[in-house]
Amino acid sequence: MRSRLCTALLAVAAMVVASFAVTADPARAAGGTGSITGTVTVPDGYDLRTVRVLATRTDDPNQTSAVSAWTDATGAYQLTGLGTGDYYVGFGTYRTDLDLCSGHDYWWSGAGQAPTGTCVRIAASQPVITGAQSISVVDGAATALGAVPVLSEQPTYQLSGHLVAPSGESVAGMKVELWVNDETYWRNDVSGGWYRLDSVPTRTVSADGSFAFQLIAPRWSVKSALRLVDAGHGYAFSQSTGGLSQSTAGRAGADFGTGSVGLLALPWWNYPDTDLGALQLKHEIGYASGTATIGGSPEWGRTLTAHSNVVWSQPGVGTEYRWVRGGEVLDVTGPTYVLNSDDDGWEQTFSVRAVPKGAWAYNGTPIQSAPVTVVNTTPLNVALPKIAGAPVVGGTLTATTGAWRPTYPTYTYSYRWLRANSTIPGANQASYRVTKADVGRRLSVEVSANRPSGCDLCTPWFQGPGVVVSSATAPASWPAMPASWVRTWSAKTGAASARIGRRVAVTRTLFSTTAHGLRAGYQWYVGGKAVKGATTTRLKVRKSWLRKTVVLRVTVTAPGYLPRARAISFGKARRAG
Repeated sequence: MRSRLCTALLAVAAMVVASFAVTADPARAAGGTGSITGTVTVPDGYDLRTVRVLATRTDDPNQTSAVSAWTDATGAYQLTGLGTGDYYVGFGTYRTDLDLCSGHDYWWSGAGQAPTGTCVRIAASQPVITGAQSISVVDGAATALGAVPVLSEQPTYQLSGHLVAPSGESVAGMKVELWVNDETYWRNDVSGGWYRLDSVPTRTVSADGSFAFQLIAPRWSVKSALRLVDAGHGYAFSQSTGGLSQSTAGRAGADFGTGSVGLLALPWWNYPDTDLGALQLKHEIGYASGTATIGGSPEWGRTLTAHSNVVWSQPGVGTEYRWVRGGEVLDVTGPTYVLNSDDDGWEQTFSVRAVPKGAWAYNGTPIQSAPVTVVNTTPLNVALPKIAGAPVVGGTLTATTGAWRPTYPTYTYSYRWLRANSTIPGANQASYRVTKADVGRRLSVEVSANRPSGCDLCTPWFQGPGVVVSSATAPASWPAMPASWVRTWSAKTGAASARIGRRVAVTRTLFSTTAHGLRAGYQWYVGGKAVKGATTTRLKVRKSWLRKTVVLRVTVTAPGYLPRARAISFGKARRAG
């Protein structure tokens, strides 16, 4: 998405430049042989060749007599074909859109001063210049303005980092250069390609390998890269990004990749202060054979897996990976990559690069897989929804959404409750109240994740919702009866143990409330078996039950509740006496 945005912005900027065209022939419009000469200076990080200088007569409010020129690589310029008269001189840059009457560019304000005058159009063809000093020109003579500082009012930021040598070795004498590639969006008369900025001195790293540039905020239309230059150490740096490698040529045949230790493409937006951190140098290794490939489905939220059969020039050297998104090498080195967050399917491409393991680095043409394009199919569930609450009649169950990838979008969720895997009519909310129809059945919930409803901009996100079913609950049951409803449980009365021919008995169970339809039931057991018809509070012990355990089970029931029960043991039946 970012590459398409930059392309669109560049197209708009090109139209802005075109809107300030000097339509008249310079010499004929000015009608003279005078000239204005000078130089401009700019802060580090700015290309002198992207400064445009313009002169317009002070008595020509429509600027039909305007003459313009570009500065050269040293900042020098010459405006020729000027007739005798007074002129305003303006300076335009990338930073100010090159529209010399936009209110953002600056006009001559005096010798030794940064330009502070401005030009604003009060009508379509009526520019007004204020705060600028006029320059007198005479036919046949050159008027020198000297050095004019441009962009001196712009804040600077620091771009820093440090080179790290292999263990026990040195970075002494190594250099770092700043290169740019403006892709000819502004200067049609200058060929495209990578070139070193003359305005930025090469940095020789300090004893600990550190370096720093003080730069003005970069132009969004220009790519930048660091070129690392060795000093006979035989090092290599394999973190080349943006498709850069030793085979990448410079403008007009200049050495760029050739002769370098490695190239590091810089992010488009790298201000305020940016520390690139440790840039590990290694010993160079060659490539023998093999390729890198990607496995897995390139769907948003899924996982890609890297594979390689690469053989290096040194035996026994293994391979690791660097993942590449849209030409940008990411700080992801494992064999798998999860397509998450910004890795959406708006034509986003991914590939994987094979690099040597350990103390070795490869700085040749990247060994990179064919790219795959991410597509948006359905959200991927990575953790099942969970159900909170007890599955009892009258209780409420609440479903979580589960976890989904990608994690970046805001999803809308829908729910469908299931009873024994069958849809429960009308149960389509995150919460569900258990009914008596659910008793003995397991409950689960189906969750669907989709793009936000009513979000027109979200339409391309997915082809459909992601759908998953939670784990099932335990079988639904009636709720437990409150213990407080039983005031007094049955207790032994009379004989404490079972004697042949005698009776055993208990008191009746009493309740603390007359509501809820409470009932107490009694069942006698002998030797673990229920005695037929023995359902009262008394029992006569028979001779045949000798040495068998006699137990009374008291059960309290109420409609809509699980029963409560207690057992009262009278021990093994014995002979009387």
